[in-house]
Amino acid sequence: MSKIPKALATALKSCKACLASGDHEGAIAACRSALETPAGEHHYRLHVFAGVAARGTGDTVEAERLLRAATKIDPSEVAAW
Repeated sequence: MSKIPKALATALKSCKACLASGDHEGAIAACRSALETPAGEHHYRLHVFAGVAARGTGDTVEAERLLRAATKIDPSEVAAW
């Protein structure tokens, strides 16, 4: 397994912590810039976290978009389904 860039790892940790505390807006903010990087746009877990955060804010359209992207990145993982 390849090592992920430090900025992406930091974004994942921040997003996970925000989700755990119920701060969905903070989780989206933590994921937003990471999703635009080459590593982030192909990172399954980042898309799942961002999709869960979007769902938590009531943005079901964005949640669906992010979770569908996750299923395309790795169809064998079940978290996004």
